[in-house]
Amino acid sequence: MKESVKTEKSILRFRLVQIRNWALTNLRGNREKAIALYKKLDDWIFVAQKAEMDSIEEMCIVIKSATEAETKIQDELCIQFMDFTVDQSILNFITPAPPKLESMEDKRDYRFTIPQLDCLLTEFQRMGQFKGDNSPMFSFDAIISTMMNKINYSKNFGGEKNALPKSWNFVDL
Repeated sequence: MKESVKTEKSILRFRLVQIRNWALTNLRGNREKAIALYKKLDDWIFVAQKAEMDSIEEMCIVIKSATEAETKIQDELCIQFMDFTVDQSILNFITPAPPKLESMEDKRDYRFTIPQLDCLLTEFQRMGQFKGDNSPMFSFDAIISTMMNKINYSKNFGGEKNALPKSWNFVDL
């Protein structure tokens, strides 16, 4: 029995040595593969960093030239991963800027429009000139006769400038 136990122990030791040698061989192979992989990763990181820095340098050149020329950069500048691109599909601003629309006046029947007020002002200024005086004081008769003339004109002819608002047509001064 002792002999059979010894034989089993020697077989077990032999198998353990074989497993250890196989594991060491695999570990050495994996170590060499890992070192090669890390070298490739270092190279890739170096290349990626260089490409990114080059694209940033290209972008800086475009920005510097636009700054020195004092022009606007209309197209969008992009850094996509490692490449610098000028995206012409996206504009930073529209050229030329659209013209602003003129303001429109809200016309109401119960209030004066700006052209009507301008016309009244010029008539009152003319009345002040006939008086030979720069003071804004007028007689009530002059104001009433001017307004009655305007009301009669509005009733008969109408118009944009010389007429009064429609609610004034029923006023009896």
